[in-house]
Amino acid sequence: MRERFPGAAPGAVLGAGVDIDAISSPDDVLRFRERYGVRDRRYLVVVGRLDPGKGSDELVDYFSTYRDRNPQRDLALVVVGEPMHEIAAHPDVIVTGFVGAVWLGIKVMLGK
Repeated sequence: MRERFPGAAPGAVLGAGVDIDAISSPDDVLRFRERYGVRDRRYLVVVGRLDPGKGSDELVDYFSTYRDRNPQRDLALVVVGEPMHEIAAHPDVIVTGFVGAVWLGIKVMLGK
């Protein structure tokens, strides 16, 4: 981080984890997949605000390049978070916007 942001003030980085025991039922997971068009596809998920300062443009660009180079792999990128700007459209990038814990089916624990 110091290389990318040499003048940044010192601070702490908080981790986030998922309480596996709190995952909702398989029916909840199925409803989430259906609602957002994921269905039975494999996917990567990113949770956070879509903001150029957080590298969301780069993430979508890298994923799009990966998919273009690997069309035989059926993989989606699911972005869970509020968009602060438009991102390049790609058929394998699914932006859900804000999704509450009920739809995520998990309980997020900060700092664990």
